[in-house]
Amino acid sequence: MCGIVGALGNNKACNKSIEEMANTLKHRGPDDFGIWSDTNNNIFLAHRRLSILDLSNNGHQPMISESERYIVVFNGEIYNHMDLREKYFKGYRWKSTSDTETLLASFDKWGIEKTLELLEGMFAFAVWDSHERSLNLVRDRFGEKPLFYYRGEQGIIFASELKAIESLLDSKPEIDTDSLSIFLSLSYIPSPLSIYKNIFKLDSGHIIKFHIDDYQVSKTYWSLEDKYSYARQNIFERGDNDAINILENLLKNTLKNQSISDVPLGTFLSGGIDSTLITSLLQSMSIEPVKTFTIGFDKKEFDESYYAKNIASYLGTDHNELFVTSEDALNIIPFLQDIYDEPFADSSQIPTFLISKLAKKDVTVALSGDGADELFGGYNRYIFAEKIWRLLNKFPLSIRKKSSNFLSFLPNNLVSTFLNTSNSFLPNKIKFAYPMTKYLKICDLLTSESDQELYHRLITFWSFNPPVKTKKEFDIRKYLKDSFTCSSNYSFLENMMISDLRYYLTDNILQKVDRASMANSLETRAPFLDHKIAEFSFSLPIDMKLRNGESKWILKQILKRYVPKNLFERKKMGFSIPIDNWLRGSLKNWAGDLMSEENLSKVDFLDAKSINNAWSAHLKGKGNFQYPLWNILMFLSWYDK
Repeated sequence: MCGIVGALGNNKACNKSIEEMANTLKHRGPDDFGIWSDTNNNIFLAHRRLSILDLSNNGHQPMISESERYIVVFNGEIYNHMDLREKYFKGYRWKSTSDTETLLASFDKWGIEKTLELLEGMFAFAVWDSHERSLNLVRDRFGEKPLFYYRGEQGIIFASELKAIESLLDSKPEIDTDSLSIFLSLSYIPSPLSIYKNIFKLDSGHIIKFHIDDYQVSKTYWSLEDKYSYARQNIFERGDNDAINILENLLKNTLKNQSISDVPLGTFLSGGIDSTLITSLLQSMSIEPVKTFTIGFDKKEFDESYYAKNIASYLGTDHNELFVTSEDALNIIPFLQDIYDEPFADSSQIPTFLISKLAKKDVTVALSGDGADELFGGYNRYIFAEKIWRLLNKFPLSIRKKSSNFLSFLPNNLVSTFLNTSNSFLPNKIKFAYPMTKYLKICDLLTSESDQELYHRLITFWSFNPPVKTKKEFDIRKYLKDSFTCSSNYSFLENMMISDLRYYLTDNILQKVDRASMANSLETRAPFLDHKIAEFSFSLPIDMKLRNGESKWILKQILKRYVPKNLFERKKMGFSIPIDNWLRGSLKNWAGDLMSEENLSKVDFLDAKSINNAWSAHLKGKGNFQYPLWNILMFLSWYDK
């Protein structure tokens, strides 16, 4: 895993400035540095390397193809590159065992676009085509690896992270307040947007070509929507056992490819379905104990380490665990903005960073279970959202809005006391986490005008009214309606899953893991996101994913072959931390300083009144506003920096 940077047509760019630009990404590639330039065409490429395959100098980048037509800087792994060599390049004289060399040989043989169809892996790379005199930027199918680019008066500048682009610009880029509104609503900024104007994320599954004569062409080489549409027209019609066996074999083959490494490898093990299945399959294929890593919390209700430890013991893995306190979180917070570059507010960014730091002590590559929830129906909203909408839709919208207004008008302290008391009498299996938060969310959901809007309300904060003051009114509801996938060809459930794959997975989950792991010079791999597994999942009948109210049904059937059911069947917790309690405790002073009247007065595009009202209500226990407040705090912390 590596860091890549470069520029085309930038008069400020020179080998020295590109080297300085690359050095901002040294954490992504501490093992090696390389630079290539063609001053006649004003093109510069640089690379920071984290050595995973072929640790020798033969893997050095930028790398030039045998024909000398293509020069590449590559971040990622091509898992099937040895298969490509054996199948298509018999007699070829290889200089290394590097997948980058395989990539360049493929470009020489087929060109860039045809090569992309054959690749299995995660990647973001830039290729200078010296014949066409064009810069080609490419990102993998699900966006596992990041790639940002600037296009403006200073030419084209690209990099794995925003900080590198900023280092080459003459002045600080302007904040995009529309992107800020979206961030405060979603906790992340979806592609192709970034926090800055004129800087964009390359969409997953895309290639964009910048020609030296100042025109660009953008193409989709792998479309989630097209692949899903094709799969739904060719639904898997065989029985359960056939589907289970096929998926198990696909996972095993993927793990075989993804466990190839010239450095130590392990897995993240939370004790949930996804990471347990990856670990179980990998251990079944390994002679030595697999190294596993988990994070525990000092708050029992957030701690899954007990489950992970039991599974590790049953499987016989080499298990490592770390327990996190609020002090640990406080110590990391000042560094979060260096890690993420643009505002990012999934609070599990903290344990993700800590588990990456723990794993890096023993391994350089870690496998995760990311992608399984979106592909196989793992989120609670997939189970409950349709039921909620069917119930709500029985009542006229006017009555629902009046009911919402009435419930919202009731004194929060009385409602909170009633809910907490009632909740205490419920059996543990059906107790509600944060009953007041759920009450306020229900008040919000009552006003939904469609199933699509219900989904949008479930995934957003601030009730479509983020506290941002803009010159022109930005309608977050319209943005979500226009941007997030919704097709009449699919069910409500399918539309939610497609949207989560397109945005939440790519721009939240994968961004979180990439930045947290690379900050520790650790490579992470997500076997579930092999495109053959994804495309097979698209073809499965929905009841093989969710059956009788049970999520990820087919994954559990595979897992039962390796681990007793009682070790993994329990209520889904997620990788969450007790931010609500920390904001009232050890993080209170830090948060209070950031949201003080004096500090908010420096940010003239934020609505201080709305923020202070939420902060005051949270401190008084009149509601749990941890997520909207965390979004504000992550922005303010980033903005101060």
